[in-house]
Amino acid sequence: MRRLILTLCILLNLKPGHSQTRSVLITGLDHIPVVVHNPDNVAAFYKLIGFSIKPGRRHPNSIRNQHIKFQDGTELELITADTAKDELSTEYCNMLKTAEGPAFIGLFSKNIPAVEKQLATAYKHLEADNNAVSFALSSSLHPLFIGRRNLSPTDKPEHFAHPNTAWGLIAVWLAPTHTDDYKNVLQTLGVPLQQKQVNFHGVNVNAKIGLLSEGTIYILPPSYQVIKGRPIIGVTLKVTDLSTVQSCLQKSSIKAIKSGNSIFLPPTITHGFWLEFTEVKKIK
Repeated sequence: MRRLILTLCILLNLKPGHSQTRSVLITGLDHIPVVVHNPDNVAAFYKLIGFSIKPGRRHPNSIRNQHIKFQDGTELELITADTAKDELSTEYCNMLKTAEGPAFIGLFSKNIPAVEKQLATAYKHLEADNNAVSFALSSSLHPLFIGRRNLSPTDKPEHFAHPNTAWGLIAVWLAPTHTDDYKNVLQTLGVPLQQKQVNFHGVNVNAKIGLLSEGTIYILPPSYQVIKGRPIIGVTLKVTDLSTVQSCLQKSSIKAIKSGNSIFLPPTITHGFWLEFTEVKKIK
């Protein structure tokens, strides 16, 4: 019997007593900060295409923001920094010297201490507290962080009532320069990956897909980068009625790409990323 177990371990590339299964520590997406020159002007555009805006504020480090929030805690944050006063505001200022666009991608975990413990053995220079785990500026994974989602006591029902029927952030499209680093960290956190051909703004592409219980992560080759060196190229929002999205866009004379069960807006009008609306009905 022991010989049989050892033979199976060799075939499966396992050590005796070692399980290949790993707890999935990532549930879905958290939020995506999009760095822009003027959050107020950009918020006006998003309001024009059917989003409700939660007003932000000016922070002591010169950061200003506006919020597109959803009831599940996911969010698109429109953010800027007027001057470089600390590490984060300096980073935003430097990004804006190149281009507007997504700065970071937040993943959602219900167990931040477990995430920190799992990553600590394989990754140096982690930055962690009870609310989030992130990677140092020198890391290729710096644009990635894991958080708890940001539901605030100041959130009101009207902040979630989007006329275009959007009700959550369910996917992010990545094209990292260091592709394997992103695949490896997802696998370290228990996220199952599969290779599949997918439709991205009307183009069929081969992608590595991270399947989450509340979302999806698409990893494409670096050649799909919108802004050179930045990994986040697209965001997918779920809507209850795609025809309502079309109506909102038509009223604003916005041209979009219709592909299957989705509508895509190009980076030239969204401020640096592909924005996908896909129809997902709410379960009553």
